Amino acid sequence: MRLTKQDFLAKQLDLIRDIQNGDATWQNLTDLRADYYAERFHNDTTRRGGLLLKEYIEEGWVQKPGDLYSISQKKTISTNNDGSQSSEGKFEVDEDKLRDPEYLLKLHGYDPLQWELTSSKNSFWDVQKKGGEIKKLYSSKILVKPKANGINLDKVKEWYDSFESKKVGAYQYTGKEGGNNCLVLPIADLHYGLLCSAFICGSDYDKKIAEENFYKIINETCERIKDRNISKIMFVLGNDMFNADNIAGTTFKGTPQSNDGHLFEAFIQLSEIVINAIETLSDTLKIKVEVVFVPSNHDKTISFNFIYNLNTYFRNNENVDVDYSPLPRKYYKFGNTLFMLTHDIKLSDVAATFLDEASGMLDGIEYFDCLVAHLHSETVRQDKNLTIRRLPTTSPSSTWANDSNYSSKQVHLSMIYNDKNNITDCMYITV
Repeated sequence: MRLTKQDFLAKQLDLIRDIQNGDATWQNLTDLRADYYAERFHNDTTRRGGLLLKEYIEEGWVQKPGDLYSISQKKTISTNNDGSQSSEGKFEVDEDKLRDPEYLLKLHGYDPLQWELTSSKNSFWDVQKKGGEIKKLYSSKILVKPKANGINLDKVKEWYDSFESKKVGAYQYTGKEGGNNCLVLPIADLHYGLLCSAFICGSDYDKKIAEENFYKIINETCERIKDRNISKIMFVLGNDMFNADNIAGTTFKGTPQSNDGHLFEAFIQLSEIVINAIETLSDTLKIKVEVVFVPSNHDKTISFNFIYNLNTYFRNNENVDVDYSPLPRKYYKFGNTLFMLTHDIKLSDVAATFLDEASGMLDGIEYFDCLVAHLHSETVRQDKNLTIRRLPTTSPSSTWANDSNYSSKQVHLSMIYNDKNNITDCMYITV
Protein backbone atom coordinates (compact mmCIF):
# COMPACT_ATOMS: atom_id res chain seq x y z
CA MET A 1 0.00 0.00 0.00
CA ARG A 2 1.44 3.35 -1.09
CA LEU A 3 2.18 5.82 1.73
CA THR A 4 0.25 9.05 1.94
CA LYS A 5 2.17 12.26 1.44
CA GLN A 6 2.01 13.05 5.18
CA ASP A 7 3.19 9.56 6.20
CA PHE A 8 6.03 9.69 3.70
CA LEU A 9 7.22 13.09 4.94
CA ALA A 10 6.99 11.93 8.55
CA LYS A 11 9.05 8.81 7.85
CA GLN A 12 11.59 10.85 5.90
CA LEU A 13 11.92 13.30 8.83
CA ASP A 14 12.41 10.41 11.27
CA LEU A 15 15.10 8.89 9.04
CA ILE A 16 17.00 12.19 8.83
CA ARG A 17 17.03 12.32 12.66
CA ASP A 18 18.07 8.65 12.85
CA ILE A 19 20.95 9.39 10.46
CA GLN A 20 22.00 12.24 12.81
CA ASN A 21 22.00 9.81 15.75
CA GLY A 22 23.80 7.08 13.80
CA ASP A 23 20.79 4.76 13.77
CA ALA A 24 20.28 4.90 9.95
CA THR A 25 22.22 5.56 6.69
CA TRP A 26 21.72 7.70 3.63
CA GLN A 27 21.02 4.49 1.71
CA ASN A 28 17.96 3.90 3.89
CA LEU A 29 16.68 7.34 2.99
CA THR A 30 17.39 6.77 -0.76
CA ASP A 31 15.39 3.51 -0.61
CA LEU A 32 12.43 5.22 1.08
CA ARG A 33 12.33 7.95 -1.57
CA ALA A 34 12.64 5.40 -4.41
CA ASP A 35 9.66 3.42 -3.06
CA TYR A 36 7.52 6.55 -2.82
CA TYR A 37 8.47 8.30 -6.09
CA ALA A 38 9.09 5.08 -8.11
CA GLU A 39 12.35 6.67 -9.23
CA ARG A 40 15.79 6.08 -7.76
CA PHE A 41 18.32 8.85 -7.17
CA HIS A 42 21.98 8.49 -6.34
CA ASN A 43 22.91 8.46 -2.61
CA ASP A 44 24.96 11.66 -3.08
CA THR A 45 21.88 13.46 -4.36
CA THR A 46 19.89 12.33 -1.33
CA ARG A 47 22.71 13.27 1.03
CA ARG A 48 23.14 16.80 -0.40
CA GLY A 49 19.43 17.53 -0.02
CA GLY A 50 19.37 15.90 3.38
CA LEU A 51 22.21 18.05 4.69
CA LEU A 52 20.15 21.18 4.14
CA LEU A 53 17.20 19.65 5.99
CA LYS A 54 19.56 18.54 8.77
CA GLU A 55 20.62 22.16 9.37
CA TYR A 56 16.99 23.25 9.81
CA ILE A 57 16.31 20.34 12.14
CA GLU A 58 19.29 21.22 14.35
CA GLU A 59 17.97 24.75 14.80
CA GLY A 60 14.49 23.48 15.64
CA TRP A 61 12.75 24.84 12.57
CA VAL A 62 11.22 21.54 11.50
CA GLN A 63 8.33 19.75 13.20
CA LYS A 64 5.70 17.17 12.26
CA PRO A 65 2.29 18.66 11.41
CA GLY A 66 -0.03 18.79 14.41
CA ASP A 67 2.73 18.22 16.98
CA LEU A 68 4.55 20.72 19.13
CA TYR A 69 8.18 20.54 18.33
CA SER A 70 9.93 18.14 20.70
CA ILE A 71 13.16 19.63 21.89
CA SER A 72 16.05 17.24 22.08
CA GLN A 73 17.43 17.10 25.61
CA LYS A 74 20.87 16.31 24.32
CA LYS A 75 23.33 18.85 25.76
CA THR A 76 26.93 19.68 25.00
CA ILE A 77 29.12 19.93 28.09
CA SER A 78 32.80 20.87 28.22
CA THR A 79 35.14 21.13 31.21
CA ASN A 80 37.86 23.78 31.48
CA ASN A 81 41.27 23.53 33.18
CA ASP A 82 40.14 25.61 36.17
CA GLY A 83 37.29 23.20 36.96
CA SER A 84 34.58 25.37 35.41
CA GLN A 85 32.18 23.88 32.88
CA SER A 86 30.13 25.15 29.98
CA SER A 87 26.81 23.59 29.02
CA GLU A 88 24.75 24.24 25.89
CA GLY A 89 21.32 22.86 25.03
CA LYS A 90 17.91 23.60 23.56
CA PHE A 91 14.88 23.89 25.83
CA GLU A 92 11.25 24.84 25.85
CA VAL A 93 10.86 27.23 28.83
CA ASP A 94 9.20 30.47 29.89
CA GLU A 95 11.32 33.55 29.20
CA ASP A 96 11.00 34.92 32.75
CA LYS A 97 12.58 31.79 34.23
CA LEU A 98 15.75 32.34 32.23
CA ARG A 99 16.52 35.28 34.52
CA ASP A 100 16.69 32.96 37.54
CA PRO A 101 20.28 31.64 38.03
CA GLU A 102 19.12 28.71 40.16
CA TYR A 103 16.57 27.70 37.54
CA LEU A 104 19.20 27.83 34.78
CA LEU A 105 21.51 25.62 36.82
CA LYS A 106 18.77 23.05 37.35
CA LEU A 107 17.73 23.28 33.68
CA HIS A 108 21.23 22.21 32.65
CA GLY A 109 21.39 19.52 35.35
CA TYR A 110 23.58 21.29 37.93
CA ASP A 111 22.96 21.22 41.68
CA PRO A 112 22.71 24.83 42.99
CA LEU A 113 24.21 23.63 46.30
CA GLN A 114 27.43 22.66 44.49
CA TRP A 115 27.66 25.03 41.48
CA GLU A 116 27.32 28.74 40.84
CA LEU A 117 26.46 30.47 37.56
CA THR A 118 29.23 32.57 36.05
CA SER A 119 27.56 33.66 32.79
CA SER A 120 24.69 32.74 30.51
CA LYS A 121 23.64 33.38 26.91
CA ASN A 122 20.17 32.56 25.62
CA SER A 123 18.66 32.87 22.15
CA PHE A 124 15.20 31.97 20.93
CA TRP A 125 13.10 31.39 17.85
CA ASP A 126 9.42 30.94 17.12
CA VAL A 127 7.85 27.62 16.17
CA GLN A 128 4.31 27.44 14.82
CA LYS A 129 1.96 24.65 15.95
CA LYS A 130 -0.87 23.31 13.87
CA GLY A 131 -3.71 25.77 14.20
CA GLY A 132 -1.40 28.79 14.19
CA GLU A 133 -0.19 28.85 17.84
CA ILE A 134 3.34 30.23 18.17
CA LYS A 135 5.73 28.69 20.70
CA LYS A 136 9.13 30.08 21.69
CA LEU A 137 12.05 27.68 21.89
CA TYR A 138 15.35 28.63 23.56
CA SER A 139 18.97 27.76 23.04
CA SER A 140 20.78 28.22 26.35
CA LYS A 141 24.49 28.29 27.04
CA ILE A 142 25.86 28.75 30.53
CA LEU A 143 29.26 28.82 32.23
CA VAL A 144 29.43 27.43 35.80
CA LYS A 145 32.07 26.83 38.42
CA PRO A 146 32.07 24.73 41.60
CA LYS A 147 31.12 26.53 44.81
CA ALA A 148 33.99 26.99 47.22
CA ASN A 149 31.92 25.55 50.08
CA GLY A 150 29.38 23.60 48.09
CA ILE A 151 27.29 20.87 49.68
CA ASN A 152 26.92 17.48 48.03
CA LEU A 153 23.88 15.83 49.59
CA ASP A 154 24.82 12.44 48.18
CA LYS A 155 28.24 12.73 49.81
CA VAL A 156 26.67 13.81 53.10
CA LYS A 157 24.36 10.78 53.05
CA GLU A 158 27.29 8.51 52.18
CA TRP A 159 29.26 9.99 55.09
CA TYR A 160 26.49 9.34 57.58
CA ASP A 161 25.86 5.84 56.23
CA SER A 162 29.51 5.01 56.85
CA PHE A 163 29.01 5.20 60.61
CA GLU A 164 28.53 1.88 62.35
CA SER A 165 25.90 1.72 65.08
CA LYS A 166 27.33 1.46 68.57
CA LYS A 167 25.77 -0.88 71.07
CA VAL A 168 24.75 0.87 74.28
CA GLY A 169 25.18 -1.09 77.48
CA ALA A 170 22.44 -1.41 80.08
CA TYR A 171 22.04 1.85 82.00
CA GLN A 172 22.75 1.51 85.70
CA TYR A 173 21.03 4.26 87.70
CA THR A 174 23.16 5.47 90.61
CA GLY A 175 21.20 8.56 91.63
CA LYS A 176 18.62 9.14 94.37
CA GLU A 177 16.03 6.67 93.07
CA GLY A 178 17.30 3.88 95.32
CA GLY A 179 15.22 2.80 98.30
CA ASN A 180 11.64 1.68 98.68
CA ASN A 181 8.54 2.82 96.84
CA CYS A 182 4.93 2.98 98.02
CA LEU A 183 1.95 2.82 95.68
CA VAL A 184 -0.88 5.05 96.90
CA LEU A 185 -4.02 3.59 95.31
CA PRO A 186 -7.08 5.67 96.27
CA ILE A 187 -10.57 4.67 95.13
CA ALA A 188 -12.11 8.13 95.22
CA ASP A 189 -15.88 8.75 94.94
CA LEU A 190 -16.80 5.41 93.35
CA HIS A 191 -20.47 5.92 94.30
CA TYR A 192 -21.28 2.25 93.85
CA GLY A 193 -25.04 1.96 93.36
CA LEU A 194 -25.47 5.34 91.66
CA LEU A 195 -27.90 5.17 88.73
CA CYS A 196 -27.42 7.59 85.82
CA SER A 197 -28.66 7.68 82.25
CA ALA A 198 -27.07 9.51 79.36
CA PHE A 199 -30.48 10.95 78.50
CA ILE A 200 -30.73 12.79 81.83
CA CYS A 201 -27.17 13.03 83.17
CA GLY A 202 -25.03 12.89 80.05
CA SER A 203 -23.47 9.50 80.94
CA ASP A 204 -24.71 6.01 81.77
CA TYR A 205 -23.71 4.55 85.15
CA ASP A 206 -24.87 1.66 87.28
CA LYS A 207 -23.38 -1.08 89.46
CA LYS A 208 -22.19 -3.07 86.44
CA ILE A 209 -20.33 -0.12 84.94
CA ALA A 210 -18.86 0.74 88.35
CA GLU A 211 -17.60 -2.85 88.67
CA GLU A 212 -16.00 -2.75 85.22
CA ASN A 213 -14.30 0.56 86.02
CA PHE A 214 -13.04 -0.80 89.34
CA TYR A 215 -11.50 -3.93 87.82
CA LYS A 216 -9.94 -1.89 85.00
CA ILE A 217 -8.20 0.24 87.64
CA ILE A 218 -6.87 -2.81 89.50
CA ASN A 219 -5.76 -4.72 86.40
CA GLU A 220 -4.04 -1.80 84.68
CA THR A 221 -2.34 -0.74 87.90
CA CYS A 222 -0.96 -4.25 88.44
CA GLU A 223 0.36 -4.28 84.87
CA ARG A 224 2.08 -0.91 85.27
CA ILE A 225 3.81 -1.63 88.59
CA LYS A 226 4.83 -5.26 88.04
CA ASP A 227 8.41 -4.28 87.21
CA ARG A 228 8.68 -1.50 89.80
CA ASN A 229 10.32 -1.71 93.20
CA ILE A 230 7.06 -1.40 95.17
CA SER A 231 7.36 -2.41 98.82
CA LYS A 232 3.89 -1.36 100.01
CA ILE A 233 0.46 -0.44 98.69
CA MET A 234 -1.69 2.11 100.52
CA PHE A 235 -5.20 1.11 99.37
CA VAL A 236 -7.45 4.04 100.32
CA LEU A 237 -11.16 3.12 100.55
CA GLY A 238 -14.22 4.95 101.82
CA ASN A 239 -14.43 8.37 100.15
CA ASP A 240 -18.06 7.78 99.09
CA MET A 241 -17.61 4.18 97.99
CA PHE A 242 -21.37 3.72 98.21
CA ASN A 243 -23.84 6.17 96.76
CA ALA A 244 -26.36 5.72 99.60
CA ASP A 245 -25.96 5.08 103.33
CA ASN A 246 -29.18 3.22 104.17
CA ILE A 247 -32.07 1.16 102.79
CA ALA A 248 -34.08 4.36 102.40
CA GLY A 249 -31.62 5.28 99.62
CA THR A 250 -30.38 8.55 101.13
CA THR A 251 -26.96 9.90 102.11
CA PHE A 252 -25.77 9.93 105.73
CA LYS A 253 -27.56 13.27 106.27
CA GLY A 254 -30.75 12.17 104.46
CA THR A 255 -30.39 13.55 100.92
CA PRO A 256 -32.37 11.30 98.49
CA GLN A 257 -30.34 9.58 95.78
CA SER A 258 -30.95 7.85 92.44
CA ASN A 259 -29.89 4.26 93.18
CA ASP A 260 -29.42 1.07 91.21
CA GLY A 261 -31.14 -1.61 93.31
CA HIS A 262 -31.19 -2.31 97.05
CA LEU A 263 -28.35 -1.35 99.40
CA PHE A 264 -28.06 -4.92 100.75
CA GLU A 265 -27.32 -6.19 97.23
CA ALA A 266 -24.79 -3.42 96.68
CA PHE A 267 -23.04 -4.29 99.95
CA ILE A 268 -22.63 -7.98 99.03
CA GLN A 269 -21.55 -7.28 95.45
CA LEU A 270 -19.00 -4.61 96.34
CA SER A 271 -17.59 -6.80 99.12
CA GLU A 272 -16.77 -9.52 96.59
CA ILE A 273 -15.25 -7.00 94.20
CA VAL A 274 -12.99 -5.35 96.79
CA ILE A 275 -11.91 -8.67 98.37
CA ASN A 276 -10.88 -9.93 94.92
CA ALA A 277 -8.90 -6.74 94.36
CA ILE A 278 -7.06 -6.94 97.69
CA GLU A 279 -6.18 -10.60 97.11
CA THR A 280 -4.90 -9.72 93.65
CA LEU A 281 -2.71 -6.94 95.03
CA SER A 282 -1.38 -8.89 98.03
CA ASP A 283 -1.17 -12.48 96.79
CA THR A 284 -0.45 -12.12 93.07
CA LEU A 285 2.00 -9.22 93.40
CA LYS A 286 3.26 -10.38 96.80
CA ILE A 287 3.12 -6.82 98.10
CA LYS A 288 2.05 -5.63 101.55
CA VAL A 289 -1.39 -3.96 101.36
CA GLU A 290 -2.56 -1.43 103.94
CA VAL A 291 -6.28 -0.74 103.60
CA VAL A 292 -7.17 2.72 104.94
CA PHE A 293 -10.77 3.77 105.66
CA VAL A 294 -11.60 7.44 104.98
CA PRO A 295 -15.15 8.34 106.21
CA SER A 296 -17.23 10.53 103.91
CA ASN A 297 -20.56 12.34 103.58
CA HIS A 298 -22.55 9.90 101.39
CA ASP A 299 -21.92 6.59 103.19
CA LYS A 300 -20.35 7.16 106.60
CA THR A 301 -22.26 4.34 108.32
CA ILE A 302 -22.35 1.68 105.61
CA SER A 303 -18.69 2.21 104.71
CA PHE A 304 -17.58 1.71 108.31
CA ASN A 305 -19.46 -1.60 108.40
CA PHE A 306 -17.97 -2.50 105.02
CA ILE A 307 -14.34 -1.81 106.05
CA TYR A 308 -14.77 -3.60 109.39
CA ASN A 309 -16.06 -6.62 107.45
CA LEU A 310 -12.84 -6.50 105.39
CA ASN A 311 -10.84 -6.46 108.61
CA THR A 312 -12.65 -9.59 109.74
CA TYR A 313 -12.10 -11.34 106.42
CA PHE A 314 -8.34 -10.60 106.32
CA ARG A 315 -7.60 -10.88 110.05
CA ASN A 316 -5.35 -13.93 109.54
CA ASN A 317 -3.62 -12.59 106.42
CA GLU A 318 -0.21 -11.23 107.44
CA ASN A 319 0.11 -9.45 104.10
CA VAL A 320 -3.00 -7.29 104.64
CA ASP A 321 -3.64 -4.66 107.33
CA VAL A 322 -6.98 -2.85 107.65
CA ASP A 323 -7.44 0.51 109.37
CA TYR A 324 -11.21 0.72 110.03
CA SER A 325 -11.15 3.57 112.55
CA PRO A 326 -13.78 6.28 111.85
CA LEU A 327 -11.38 9.22 112.31
CA PRO A 328 -12.13 11.85 109.62
CA ARG A 329 -8.42 12.45 108.99
CA LYS A 330 -5.77 9.73 108.84
CA TYR A 331 -2.00 10.29 109.06
CA TYR A 332 0.61 7.95 107.63
CA LYS A 333 4.37 8.17 107.26
CA PHE A 334 6.35 6.74 104.39
CA GLY A 335 10.03 7.58 104.37
CA ASN A 336 10.30 11.35 104.72
CA THR A 337 6.70 12.01 103.59
CA LEU A 338 3.77 12.52 105.97
CA PHE A 339 0.31 11.92 104.48
CA MET A 340 -3.03 13.33 105.55
CA LEU A 341 -5.94 11.32 104.06
CA THR A 342 -9.37 12.92 104.33
CA HIS A 343 -12.54 13.18 102.29
CA ASP A 344 -12.67 16.97 102.42
CA ILE A 345 -11.15 19.88 104.32
CA LYS A 346 -10.92 23.62 104.03
CA LEU A 347 -7.67 23.96 102.14
CA SER A 348 -6.50 26.98 104.11
CA ASP A 349 -6.65 24.84 107.28
CA VAL A 350 -4.44 21.99 106.04
CA ALA A 351 -1.04 23.27 107.25
CA ALA A 352 -2.27 24.15 110.74
CA THR A 353 -4.14 20.82 111.01
CA PHE A 354 -0.97 18.91 110.13
CA LEU A 355 0.97 20.66 112.88
CA ASP A 356 -1.86 20.31 115.42
CA GLU A 357 -2.91 16.68 114.91
CA ALA A 358 0.35 15.08 113.72
CA SER A 359 2.91 16.95 115.82
CA GLY A 360 4.28 13.68 117.21
CA MET A 361 5.02 12.34 113.72
CA LEU A 362 7.19 15.16 112.37
CA ASP A 363 10.61 13.68 113.13
CA GLY A 364 12.49 13.13 109.84
CA ILE A 365 9.65 14.53 107.72
CA GLU A 366 10.54 16.71 104.71
CA TYR A 367 7.30 16.54 102.71
CA PHE A 368 3.65 16.98 103.66
CA ASP A 369 1.05 15.55 101.24
CA CYS A 370 -2.69 15.94 101.79
CA LEU A 371 -4.98 13.76 99.63
CA VAL A 372 -8.64 14.81 99.50
CA ALA A 373 -11.62 13.80 97.32
CA HIS A 374 -15.30 14.90 97.36
CA LEU A 375 -15.42 17.36 94.43
CA HIS A 376 -14.85 14.76 91.67
CA SER A 377 -12.14 16.81 89.91
CA GLU A 378 -8.38 17.03 90.19
CA THR A 379 -6.59 20.10 91.51
CA VAL A 380 -3.12 20.52 92.99
CA ARG A 381 -2.02 23.27 95.34
CA GLN A 382 1.61 23.51 96.46
CA ASP A 383 3.31 25.74 98.99
CA LYS A 384 6.98 24.85 99.44
CA ASN A 385 7.01 21.26 100.76
CA LEU A 386 3.24 21.09 101.35
CA THR A 387 1.14 19.59 98.54
CA ILE A 388 -2.66 19.38 98.61
CA ARG A 389 -3.97 17.09 95.87
CA ARG A 390 -7.69 16.74 95.25
CA LEU A 391 -8.40 13.43 93.50
CA PRO A 392 -10.47 12.87 90.36
CA THR A 393 -13.07 10.10 90.10
CA THR A 394 -14.25 7.44 87.66
CA SER A 395 -17.95 8.02 88.41
CA PRO A 396 -20.02 10.42 86.28
CA SER A 397 -22.06 13.36 87.49
CA SER A 398 -25.35 12.56 89.19
CA THR A 399 -28.57 14.28 88.12
CA TRP A 400 -28.06 16.95 90.78
CA ALA A 401 -24.39 17.48 89.88
CA ASN A 402 -25.19 17.67 86.19
CA ASP A 403 -28.00 20.16 86.80
CA SER A 404 -25.56 22.24 88.85
CA ASN A 405 -22.93 22.09 86.07
CA TYR A 406 -20.53 20.07 88.23
CA SER A 407 -18.80 17.67 85.85
CA SER A 408 -15.30 16.40 85.14
CA LYS A 409 -13.36 13.81 83.17
CA GLN A 410 -13.86 10.25 84.47
CA VAL A 411 -10.31 9.24 85.38
CA HIS A 412 -8.48 7.43 88.16
CA LEU A 413 -5.22 8.66 89.65
CA SER A 414 -2.74 6.62 91.66
CA MET A 415 0.75 7.70 92.68
CA ILE A 416 4.14 6.20 93.51
CA TYR A 417 6.09 7.71 96.37
CA ASN A 418 9.78 7.13 97.06
CA ASP A 419 10.94 6.96 100.68
CA LYS A 420 13.60 9.60 99.94
CA ASN A 421 12.24 11.67 97.05
CA ASN A 422 8.51 12.02 97.68
CA ILE A 423 6.24 11.55 94.64
CA THR A 424 7.92 10.15 91.52
CA ASP A 425 5.04 8.94 89.33
CA CYS A 426 1.40 9.81 88.64
CA MET A 427 -0.54 7.04 86.87
CA TYR A 428 -3.80 7.98 85.15
CA ILE A 429 -6.39 5.48 83.99
CA THR A 430 -9.27 6.83 81.92
CA VAL A 431 -12.55 4.88 81.90
